[in-house]
Amino acid sequence: MRKRNKQSQSRKPKVCGALLDIVILVHNRNELLTRCLENIPEACGDIPYYVYVLDNGSTKENSNEIKNICEHFNANYVYSRENLGFPAGNNKLVRQGTSPLILLLNDDVFMYPDSIHKMVMAMDDPTIGVVGAKLIFDPESKDRGRPAGKVQHVGLSTNINGGFFHHFLGWSVDNPRVMRVRYPYTVTGAALMTRRKIYNQVGGLFEGYGRGTYEDVEYCIQCRQLGYNIYLEQSAMGIHLVGSTSISENIPYPISINRDLLRMRLGNKVEYTEWEVW
Repeated sequence: MRKRNKQSQSRKPKVCGALLDIVILVHNRNELLTRCLENIPEACGDIPYYVYVLDNGSTKENSNEIKNICEHFNANYVYSRENLGFPAGNNKLVRQGTSPLILLLNDDVFMYPDSIHKMVMAMDDPTIGVVGAKLIFDPESKDRGRPAGKVQHVGLSTNINGGFFHHFLGWSVDNPRVMRVRYPYTVTGAALMTRRKIYNQVGGLFEGYGRGTYEDVEYCIQCRQLGYNIYLEQSAMGIHLVGSTSISENIPYPISINRDLLRMRLGNKVEYTEWEVW
C-alpha cells in the first residue's frame, strides 16, 4: 500500500501516483480523528491512497495534538484558523490532491475492513458518479432514537413535498428491503466517493451552505444532471456517530435555512422518488 510522505504544510508540491484522496475535517475531537484514521488502512486494502486532514478551527491545544495524530498516521495536515464549514473545508482539502477518485469522510465515521476498497471497485462502472456506503448507528448506543447497530444510512429519497428522508432508518442492516437499495436518489456526504473530474466540473460543494447540510444532496443532483448514477455499495459499511462534533462542541447547523436554499437553487430539478423505494 502506497502512502504519501509525512508533511504538515498544505503548500508543499502535490504528488501524483495514488488512486484515491481521502479528505477528513476535524474540529477539536481528536479521539474521533484517531479512531477514523486507524480504520482506513484495512478499509482501503491494496488501494493506493493519500489522506488529507483539515484542522478546521480547533483550539491551539487541540491543533497541536491533531498535527501529531496526522504525523503518526502519515496523513497530510492542513490548518485553518477559522471553522470553514463542511462544504468550504472539503473544497479546500480536495484542492490539495490530484488523485482521480475522492472520498469525503467524516471524522465520526469508522469504516469496516475492505469497505473503501469495495467503493473504489464500484467506480469501475463509468456510469457511476457517486458511491455511498451503508452506515450504522453506534453498536453500543443507549439512545432509543439511534438504535444500536441499526441502519443510519442507505441513501436518501424525496417525498411528494420535495423533502428528503433517509431510507429504512433504524432497520436491521440485513433486512431484504434494506439490501435491495442500490441506486438511491442521493447519499450522505459523511462517506461519499466521487470522481475528481465531476467534482471539478460542478465546482465542488456549494459553499453557500455555510456550516453544512444539503450540500451533499445538491452535489448528487448535479451529478445526475450530468448523466451519472448514484450508487449505494451495500458491502461497504461503517459506524457513524451522527453529529458527534456538533453536539459536543455546541455547533448549530442551518438545516431549515439550507433546505430552503436547496429548493431555491434546484427546486424545479428535484424528482419525486419515494415510490421507487417502498
